Amino acid sequence: MKFIKENKDIKELIKFLLLITLFFYCKYIVLTILNLFGIVYTQDDYFLASVIDVIQSIILIVILVIVHRKTLKEDFKKLIKNKNGLLKFFGYIVIGYIILINIEIVCSIIERLIAFIFSINMEISNNQELVETIIHSSPIIMVISACLLAPLEEELLFRGSIRKTIKNKGVFIAVSGLFFGLLHITGNYILLILLIISAFIISKIISSNNKNKIWLSVITAVISIAIFIVSMIIVKGSIITYIYSIDPNELLNGITYISLGCYFAAIYAYTDNIYYTIGIHMITNTVASLLLLLK
Repeated sequence: MKFIKENKDIKELIKFLLLITLFFYCKYIVLTILNLFGIVYTQDDYFLASVIDVIQSIILIVILVIVHRKTLKEDFKKLIKNKNGLLKFFGYIVIGYIILINIEIVCSIIERLIAFIFSINMEISNNQELVETIIHSSPIIMVISACLLAPLEEELLFRGSIRKTIKNKGVFIAVSGLFFGLLHITGNYILLILLIISAFIISKIISSNNKNKIWLSVITAVISIAIFIVSMIIVKGSIITYIYSIDPNELLNGITYISLGCYFAAIYAYTDNIYYTIGIHMITNTVASLLLLLK
């Protein structure tokens, strides 16, 4: 315990692992509380699903704001420090969004090319189909969730918290993108936890003066993959069974999610201001939500 208290990096890692665990299981806490009041959730109750989504997002955002209160204060001071700070901020957000659109276009071309080569029938993924159904059944609630709550929650957790945990800039950008992408592809808790722990170790190795840092990083990655394979054999019976359970369309969409995750991480890493990624994320989700409503 003394070692953990004295080691700031370990404390940040544990803090992130607790936050991501809450992110995964907060929904079940909310459902349990609702059940105590006699409110029973069914899969086809899209209105209640959107309400639960908002409640869990608010719970996480409150906790994340408390955790990142110092960063949020300091970053806001940076924005208003200069006379034209806010104007410059909005200009960067617009430029950032335009770049993001171009990244999405390139990723879409790559996804379609891969689908053509491997004869994959590109359809709307299960996740995307669910989002479209919910947004049409509860438009106001889902717009608030997608345009305001989701960007705050995701940027503070997937960029802010991971940046505090992973100090090396290159490793942070890569792992943030992978984490964001894999979360949308599989949502496998074990895989994501192993990813963060191995990235944390690799970041520490790269920052050290060890001459064998490349080999040690590779060995760390291999051990993490081996642990994941063993865990899937125990849970699923076979790693092949787990791979085949992944929706091919979700896998293809992962190219976009990973690329965007890396893009957001790069913006945060080089601007050193969380409000830039929050702003671009808000614009992206707002435009996407409006397009879905008009569909």
